[in-house]
Amino acid sequence: MTPELPRESSEPAPPGGPTPGGTTAPAGSGPAGPDGKGPSDPAGAVETVAPVTPALEAETAVPPAARRIPLRHRIQVKFWAGIFLVSIVPLAVLGVYSFGILTRITRDLLIKSNLQAVQQVKTAVDQEVNLYINLISFLQGDRRLADPAAPAAAEALRQMHIGYEFIERIVLCASDGALLAHSAKTPGEITALTALEQAARQAPAALTFGAGRFLIRAPVGDRPGAPSLVATISFHKLRKTLEGMAFGTSFRFFLVTRDGINILEQPGFPAGLVRQLLERPFGGYDIGAAGNGAPTQVAVILPILPFGLRLIVMQDAGEVYAAVGTIKRNIYLVILVVMVIAFLVGTAFSFRITSPIIAIADKANQISGGNLAVNIISDRRDEIGFLATCFNHMTSRVRRKVFELSALFRISQIVNQAASYQKALDDTMTYIVTAFLAQRGSIQLVAEPGDHLQLRSVRFFGGLNPTGEEPRERIALRLTEGIAGLAMSTGRPVLCEDCRADPRFKPYPADLADLTPHRLLSVPLVVQGKAVGVINLADRANNQPFTDEDQEVLLAIATQVAMSIDNAKLHELAITDGLTQLFIHRFFQLKLDDELKRARRYGEPLALILFDIDHFKKFNDTWGHQLGDQVLRETARLLRNAVRASDIPCRYGGEEFTVILPHTTAEQAYIFAERFRQKVANHPIGTGGDAEVKITISIGIAEFPAMAADKVGLIRKADIALYHCKEKGRNCTSLYLEGMGDKT
Repeated sequence: MTPELPRESSEPAPPGGPTPGGTTAPAGSGPAGPDGKGPSDPAGAVETVAPVTPALEAETAVPPAARRIPLRHRIQVKFWAGIFLVSIVPLAVLGVYSFGILTRITRDLLIKSNLQAVQQVKTAVDQEVNLYINLISFLQGDRRLADPAAPAAAEALRQMHIGYEFIERIVLCASDGALLAHSAKTPGEITALTALEQAARQAPAALTFGAGRFLIRAPVGDRPGAPSLVATISFHKLRKTLEGMAFGTSFRFFLVTRDGINILEQPGFPAGLVRQLLERPFGGYDIGAAGNGAPTQVAVILPILPFGLRLIVMQDAGEVYAAVGTIKRNIYLVILVVMVIAFLVGTAFSFRITSPIIAIADKANQISGGNLAVNIISDRRDEIGFLATCFNHMTSRVRRKVFELSALFRISQIVNQAASYQKALDDTMTYIVTAFLAQRGSIQLVAEPGDHLQLRSVRFFGGLNPTGEEPRERIALRLTEGIAGLAMSTGRPVLCEDCRADPRFKPYPADLADLTPHRLLSVPLVVQGKAVGVINLADRANNQPFTDEDQEVLLAIATQVAMSIDNAKLHELAITDGLTQLFIHRFFQLKLDDELKRARRYGEPLALILFDIDHFKKFNDTWGHQLGDQVLRETARLLRNAVRASDIPCRYGGEEFTVILPHTTAEQAYIFAERFRQKVANHPIGTGGDAEVKITISIGIAEFPAMAADKVGLIRKADIALYHCKEKGRNCTSLYLEGMGDKT
């Protein structure tokens, strides 16, 4: 996959051709100046700047020290003048910030005062409830309650009731709710438990809160089914205590249950507002009281954890916030007047100063987003105009460098990931053709014995091949012939602008004359100072000429390509059989180990094909070893053309060949093997004269893990299946079956 390089400029492009990065280069050295002879003055209009070559860089680059900007044009003078005129704005911002701080401090003080009130109320509630809890605990241990039916039990309850004013009643009840004793003066005064007492008796907690009162439940004894004391205590005392606290006239507090019940039965209870506060997390809030025009309030809601209650304290903050609001309005009025004046006075200055900076920032943002084809047009004569000029020079150099680095990186990836040496050549050429927008391109390498260039890869733009074939074997050049030969001999790029008229260009064969390019760029491939081939690019897809920059960038790429291809070739030679161009036996053993590990990991099948040429020894004895080598080469060529990209064809040894088929069952491998066997049987091989011979092959197939659990077993069983074919008369395909080895 080729890198996405910029293809379009966001500014009008001058006449010329596209650069390797897809930008547009001028036909000459740059935009013409007033005299029509050279680039315009960078202190004036900044036109679109095309990438420059190193040779031209010294002539076109303008060092910063060479520019002297008059004082009246310096950006510092304009900038400080603008700051002087709008210096009141920071003061206005400070006023707004101060108002925000004032509001927050006011609110924090109100909430803090509420928290102090909350703490006082919480302390009073704790004391009140804990007092009666201790009293009932004391009563719980009274021995007279051991016999609930005895008069002494009722007497104990009455003594506690009479001794404390705010105890409304105390009852002693059985585990089933039956009334056993009570604290009333007469026995018939209390005959049954109230609904609230029944709820308290059955509640899991010892405390139950209701409107105006709370109940305490305490078991008498620790045996199962023991009776329980249920004391009802009025909140009247607590309410008087809280009302006597000096909270101030603007404070109100409410003690409520989780369900929102006003247990102190205070008047003016805001039930709806309380429900809203109960739904919020604990803390302080600004709220509005019920009714239109009501003052703002600050409310604090906190839990009384041991009892499961919620304490809500509210304070009217309308007067405080009204004063703050008056200050706010005055500040806003001053800020508005100041901002209007500052805007009117500073707009002219800020627009003049900031608009080109914004333009440069926008272009820089586009570059950061990957669009390197942008340039800045400006007619300023100050530092901003100079900055725009430098910016354009910088982006043009970055464009070329990014394109070059991206191409080098991608080509390294292509070569490293290629499954074969030829695929590395093809994929590299495909990338170069696409990146340079060439109609087609090719790689020619020095062929044995080193006296000519052989075409090794041809690629057309978009992957199309108008001839329907790749004329690899038909176009060869001596090292001194044609444009490619000239690039080889000189070691430098050679550009041909008109191949049909240029005498340096060697014409194609007559049947390929239609492929003759109009323009041709040839760049040598050099490894350790020695030219080993050339890269050719023919015509741009957009009919633009090749530029000097194209030559330099392609030369840099060619250096990387030459080293990468040379390394790939060495690797290919190390693992490839020289006669058949198939992988060697050692590589087969290593790859089979890898593929078996992969098959085990993912639980996938793997098939192994082992075949040899029938009667090959007899064939050698009859026709000679040279024709025997030709048979091996032709068989290998047919095999290479038949396998998939993921398959691994190898020469096992002698006339034996093998193919590793990942992700393939034995039945699928059998279909492939039969098709290949028939292709070999139907393919005649020339003997050098008029005669032709045909050969046949015998094929054995084994599958992992269905037929073998390891590498040795898989090879052995494929070999057994092969020899089974020999027993059947050759020229057939056999799958390994159980018991086949006993017969072989």
